[in-house]
Amino acid sequence: MSEDINIIQQMASLGQGIALLPNILMREFLQQGKLVQVLTDVNYSDIMMTLVYPSRRFLPEKTRAMVTLLRQKFADK
Repeated sequence: MSEDINIIQQMASLGQGIALLPNILMREFLQQGKLVQVLTDVNYSDIMMTLVYPSRRFLPEKTRAMVTLLRQKFADK
């Protein structure tokens, strides 16, 4: 168990277990055959995301746009 995604990926690619990792970050490893997807029929919809940012008052427009995009994309349907 680790909070370091690089260590998790490395251990999984060395055959030291399985890992729950974002597909977008692992696409290259999957294409190279360094990792294979398992448990593809399991639904991970209960995974939560937390956004941490300073006060909304002085939030840069690009950060505000990203927060809005993520809220829309991952909002409960």
